[in-house]
Amino acid sequence: MGEDINVPFAIDVYGSLTANQDIAVRVLNDVNATVTSKGGNVAIQAQRVNGTITSLTESVDLDVFGDVVGGTVNGDRGVSMHVRGNMNATVQTRGNVNIWTLGDVNGTVSATGLGTQGKNVIVESWGKITNNVSSAQGDVGLFAYKNITGDITAGNDVKITTWGNMSGEVTGTNSATVFAKGDVTKKVTSTGGVAVRAGGSVLEDVTGGSVVVNALANVSGKVTGTTGAVVDAGGNITKAVDGGSGDAGVSAVGTVSSPTVKAAQDVWVSSGGALTSLTADAGRDADVASFASMSGVTVKAARNASGGRKGTQLNGTAELSEREGCAQR
Repeated sequence: MGEDINVPFAIDVYGSLTANQDIAVRVLNDVNATVTSKGGNVAIQAQRVNGTITSLTESVDLDVFGDVVGGTVNGDRGVSMHVRGNMNATVQTRGNVNIWTLGDVNGTVSATGLGTQGKNVIVESWGKITNNVSSAQGDVGLFAYKNITGDITAGNDVKITTWGNMSGEVTGTNSATVFAKGDVTKKVTSTGGVAVRAGGSVLEDVTGGSVVVNALANVSGKVTGTTGAVVDAGGNITKAVDGGSGDAGVSAVGTVSSPTVKAAQDVWVSSGGALTSLTADAGRDADVASFASMSGVTVKAARNASGGRKGTQLNGTAELSEREGCAQR
């Protein structure tokens, strides 16, 4: 054990390296070792890394030309990785995390924060992200060229972009933004604003403050916004939409068979296909329209209600019929 360890060049490193201050290692092939700095930074450049890499007081930086094969990477004040292969290690820190991989991210990644100071996690993968990613107090930002299957949790904001499917649960305390070229298959939750955009379907519940959901295919999860909710689908909408204290708007190219669309302010529902078994319940105005058939549709509004295939104006509470498109008293 020395004050510093500097290995400017080696073929491989095995066993154990421990220093009171900085550790810098540059290796042609593998680092398969336990590397610990008690008071400094750890910097490793290698073809492959496998082991327990720790800085007890500072940061860890890995520049890897192949895989981070496994093990644990723990930098007290942060972890940075540039990996041309897959990242399979467990990453833990109280600081910021910044990971870039040409392959997959298969290990868990977590930042706990420093006291009351939240730290952020950024992961960019040109493969898949298959495990959980979290920041207890800060932001999480993810990009994946393929699927994301782990659960994503942020104590503040979470922003996700994937050119595959988003198949893990997403929780952002302050806000949650999700873009998926494919499907969003698990719940998205926040106490603040939520925006979900899918090139495929949104299959599970979306909950937040002000909520916007756009899908080129179907929306089959319940959408709840405490201050407003807007849902647009290129296919069908089959679950309830609740706009809370704000407005609720629903638009589908296909059918709408939501059991209820309700809000304390205005409600509007539009479908290119059939409207079936629907109750639109508005604290102010409600408008319901379909370019196809309507059956079992009820419109409730404290002020004005309008609906039908021709937009017949209604007043108060009314039940619409497909045949007449008018109020049935």
